[in-house]
Amino acid sequence: APEVDAVDRRGGAGGADEIDGRHGREGPVAVEVVVGGLEEAVHLERIVLRGFRNLCDLELALPPEGAVLLGPNAQGKTNFLEALGYPVLFRALRGATDAEVAQFGGPGFRVEAAFHDGQRSPTAEVTYTAGNRRKRILLDGAPVARLSEAVGAWIAVAFLPRDVALAGGPATERR
Repeated sequence: APEVDAVDRRGGAGGADEIDGRHGREGPVAVEVVVGGLEEAVHLERIVLRGFRNLCDLELALPPEGAVLLGPNAQGKTNFLEALGYPVLFRALRGATDAEVAQFGGPGFRVEAAFHDGQRSPTAEVTYTAGNRRKRILLDGAPVARLSEAVGAWIAVAFLPRDVALAGGPATERR
């Protein structure tokens, strides 16, 4: 299975982590392939990240069968999943502003995603510039004038910890 290692950039509990090809305090974070994909589904083929949260810059091809992220807490797994979901609504899944998604003190971020739906390979790219607080979205290389034109270019479902707690928690929380 392909392997991605992580390291704590600041050190200590709760510090910022990055995926950078080195071993961290707890050892490597493995990415394992899960066999058996959906034939009609849109598959994320490739992701490019620059300046996204505490993750190092990366270009990663993803297997059509899917992948599983394994590793200790505070190693960037959720931030990586948030980066995968960013091109769905072009905002952070956990409610952070774009300024909060950009690396601390950085110039902004870029997320580029290439998909495959069995027929074609569309792309989505978003660049946020912190200096002027502007977001630029490209679909298949063409600029998008309004956010509403870009939302829904591909669909994903995210189950965050609060969502799982809702399903498994007391009935009063589900009402």
